[in-house]
Amino acid sequence: MSGFICPESGKEYDIFGKGTTKPLAEKFDTQVIGEIPIEPAIREGGDAGKPVVFFAQDSQTAKRYQEAATKLWEEIEKVNEEGGVNNEAVQPTIF
Repeated sequence: MSGFICPESGKEYDIFGKGTTKPLAEKFDTQVIGEIPIEPAIREGGDAGKPVVFFAQDSQTAKRYQEAATKLWEEIEKVNEEGGVNNEAVQPTIF
């Protein structure tokens, strides 16, 4: 979670702090694909058994989930275009 969106004002508050994600991603040679805030729509959708991207499609949280999913898909496509990845060093095998 990246912050909290106040339902009365729509203002986002950085209740978890700000600025630590990007340096950590750079340290591990990766990228931040999204910063997902919490807001009442998450709980309301959860109570109804529906994900926020379905329950409250216009909420900031839903929009950011969609943006993160798009970035992730673009990165997967890029990796595939470059020949994929080899996980032999980290993937356990039984043979």
